[in-house]
Amino acid sequence: MKLKLEATPDNLHPDIEKIVLELDRRCFPTDGAVETSDGCYWWVVWDGVKPVAFAGMRPCREKCNEGLVALTRCGVAKDYRGQGIQKKLIRARVAYAKRLRLRQVVSYVKNWNLASANSLIGCGFKLYRGVWGGKGSLHFYRDLV
Repeated sequence: MKLKLEATPDNLHPDIEKIVLELDRRCFPTDGAVETSDGCYWWVVWDGVKPVAFAGMRPCREKCNEGLVALTRCGVAKDYRGQGIQKKLIRARVAYAKRLRLRQVVSYVKNWNLASANSLIGCGFKLYRGVWGGKGSLHFYRDLV
């Protein structure tokens, strides 16, 4: 199987919102829908013409957080899990943040989601004590400079 990662920073794909929302519903059927129109950059993984994974990244716009970017929702369709796709999406977003000359990437996962936590750790992220993302979240950061 040949999968293709398509970066869509600046929402270059005309149907990106629809694609991300559909993948979000497939990957997280019991969660509320992801916010797609808030300045997020999106990446989509394709198996031919079928989108099978997505991930977002949102630059922090507050003056106190200049140079910081947050990895947002990342989902991989059930049949495609366990193939390293989430790590590829993490690496793609970190690389883009470096190109933007940002200084740090942050993210969080729910404390029961050990697979995602291990993916972040495997990509060089470190655990820290954070307050965002809700109760029961593990917070991670990675310096880029």
